[in-house]
Amino acid sequence: MRKFIQIIGHLFVFAFFLTLALVPTTEAATYDLSITSTPLKVANPGEIVTHVFTVQNTGTDPDTYSLSLQLPEGWTSLPIPEQTSVPSGSSKPIFVNVNVPKDAKAKKYDIKLTVSSSGDPTLKATKSSQIQVQSVPGFELAWELGPRQIGPGMTVEAKLKIVNTGNLPDHYEFQADSPQGWTFSIKEESVQLMPGQSRILDVSFSVPVTAKSGERYNLEVVATSRQDKSLSRAISLSGILAPPPPEQVDGSLFPNWDVYTNLSASQTGEPSFYFSGSGTIPRLGDVSANLGFSLEGVRSANLRVMKDDWGFILGNSSISGSYEGISGFPLFISETGNVNTRVIFTEESKGLSVEWDRENCNLRGVLGSDTAAQDLVFHELQGVID
Repeated sequence: MRKFIQIIGHLFVFAFFLTLALVPTTEAATYDLSITSTPLKVANPGEIVTHVFTVQNTGTDPDTYSLSLQLPEGWTSLPIPEQTSVPSGSSKPIFVNVNVPKDAKAKKYDIKLTVSSSGDPTLKATKSSQIQVQSVPGFELAWELGPRQIGPGMTVEAKLKIVNTGNLPDHYEFQADSPQGWTFSIKEESVQLMPGQSRILDVSFSVPVTAKSGERYNLEVVATSRQDKSLSRAISLSGILAPPPPEQVDGSLFPNWDVYTNLSASQTGEPSFYFSGSGTIPRLGDVSANLGFSLEGVRSANLRVMKDDWGFILGNSSISGSYEGISGFPLFISETGNVNTRVIFTEESKGLSVEWDRENCNLRGVLGSDTAAQDLVFHELQGVID
């Protein structure tokens, strides 16, 4: 009997170890991940760039990842998923469509994607891809104040406005095409502007005494970029030579206010139309009004009044820095010596621009705020020495 009990005991021990040998062991779950992305891409300001990030689950178990995208300041993108689930050993692409701002400077920018594991909250991974924004020159040219009446033997003055709409500093050179015997002069034959900066230039045309009233004329001013010699803008002025102005005729009681039209085209051939009137009204000063439009609609509508060195503009007025700007009216103007001042002061928009300009040297300070644009505030100080 005792021997029988010993045999039963040995059988139980053998069965126990056999069970341990036959039952498979389970390993602890592990979580791990890796991220790859498409290489650097080149884009122009205003374009949409797509980068593809690939999230790979290199752990032993399925996992759900939280996604977080970091963009350069002021950039935007189409929404990406907040989470994505990836089986073990598999991967999933994440498409990131980035809008490159139109005023983006020419340099490299990082786009970062951070992936966080749900299975292991301490597990995170970040991957960067890059966008190289190309240098793109661009500018606009328009009459700020058109010339007054043009007649034989007269010297007429006007003002041009040039704006750097590109994303890099640029020099601009000016040339004029006028009828035979006419002379043209401009305050500066070339100017340097930072991105977003503008300049108003005084120009004058002298009509020979031998010209006859009633003759047709066509004037054209062309500005060309030094950064891209093929990039140019032209504005023209055409009309009929007038007789002597009313103020030179005995007994005239009325001021003279000239009206003219202008047709120009961009480099791509898009036409734009411009209507303007200007003249001097006694006790009020120089008064000009203009209306500009293209096939897309009205581009500008302004009224400008200047008496001596002071005045104001009603209409499409703005104070701009290199990358931010505010608009509103009235815009108050002061042009004394080498200092030009612009002020906007409305309930929502407030701005100040002071520019000191000397030969081969320019200094500009800009302040602005706009409570309607999510409390936009900007301030800049720029200096240029040629």
